[in-house]
Amino acid sequence: MTSLIYYAIVLNSNSLIGNRFLNCFVSACTEVVALTLCYFISEKVEHRHIFIWSIAIGGIAIAITPFIAESSGIGATVITMIARFCASISFYILYVYVPVLFPTTMRNSATGLSTSISRLVGILTPLVMHGGESLKS
Repeated sequence: MTSLIYYAIVLNSNSLIGNRFLNCFVSACTEVVALTLCYFISEKVEHRHIFIWSIAIGGIAIAITPFIAESSGIGATVITMIARFCASISFYILYVYVPVLFPTTMRNSATGLSTSISRLVGILTPLVMHGGESLKS
């Protein structure tokens, strides 16, 4: 699910209100800040707490984006960048936290399987995003 949300936000950053190049730049800067901040925070706070909070805040941001988009396009862009920030943190934490969840004998298999499923979901994300458009016509 994290992969679907992450790639949907990344692919949708081009269609936000405002200059598309500026949105892409801000989106990339958001990710750099998120990963840098996560690197330093993950040394002091447990990974599961970071993951839970980033998923919760990101989910709330995604849920309120359509309501804010009706009144303020720039507000929707800001909320989407907050969701991108949280999705980047949760995506980063998953790669650190998943191997710790499993016993040593299963670590490589579990990490490989979760990474493969994540990439498969990343491939399917454009189909999920644009699937409703073909049903309308």
